[in-house]
Amino acid sequence: EEFYVHGGKDGFRRTLTWLEYPYEFPDGVDFKVGIDDSAKKWNYFQPVVKTPGTPLQLQWRGTAPDTSLTTWKIRFDAHRYQRGTGYLDIALAGQVFATLGVALNGTQIASLDPLPGVPGDNSSYRLVARAMYRQIPTITFPASLIRDGENVLTLSPTRPAQAPTTDNWMQPMAGIMYDTLRLQVDQGQD
Repeated sequence: EEFYVHGGKDGFRRTLTWLEYPYEFPDGVDFKVGIDDSAKKWNYFQPVVKTPGTPLQLQWRGTAPDTSLTTWKIRFDAHRYQRGTGYLDIALAGQVFATLGVALNGTQIASLDPLPGVPGDNSSYRLVARAMYRQIPTITFPASLIRDGENVLTLSPTRPAQAPTTDNWMQPMAGIMYDTLRLQVDQGQD
């Protein structure tokens, strides 16, 4: 007899889901706001490397190891934000030994190494939808970095994952789980 927890057969718990990342997103996430379906073009978990998993897990799945760092792109259109101050808020649902570099149209606007909070909250390899919510301090930038037309926000690790101790068995599943990303602009007064 089968037994299901938290949501039944199609609930949120799925085993070894990080092994599917290179098949579902072979070129990383490239999401167009207002156009793409988040159920198909977005992933909640950004692994540090393109093929997350232990060597044995990758062999079992038939995946060639690729330790290249991942890069995610979020594309959005803007028509008027060319002055003032931009604010990017990122809330995390979890992270394991991750760092984060953020760029807007090729200009780095943040480098977070380390991320706030504990370095490994067990979320990715515990197969949970969230662990310890935390807010990254608001990232501010000149709104003039936002172009008229298409803009690209890039999220990527700043370096390979490093466990803070010799207990590094979690390192192959290192990554970030996003809860919310919000970009706003204060155009100021004329």
